[in-house]
Amino acid sequence: AGETSKFAGVDWTPSSTGSPILPGIIGSIDCKVEAVHETGDHLFVIGRVHDMSHADDVDNAMVFFRGKVAAVDMPTA
Repeated sequence: AGETSKFAGVDWTPSSTGSPILPGIIGSIDCKVEAVHETGDHLFVIGRVHDMSHADDVDNAMVFFRGKVAAVDMPTA
């Protein structure tokens, strides 16, 4: 099974490198994995950025910090 098989039945479009981009997202960073390092019980993945995008009409963003998810208001230009 291909890497994108987990997205079967989900609406998505391919990025410039073929990675899935889901509709309605506020931003994406398209990377290719350059290196993976074991750090204790985690993997530290280093990626080379090939493309980035973001929505201009976003009022807040979701962040994950210390095990919790929260909304953060975005500054106005």
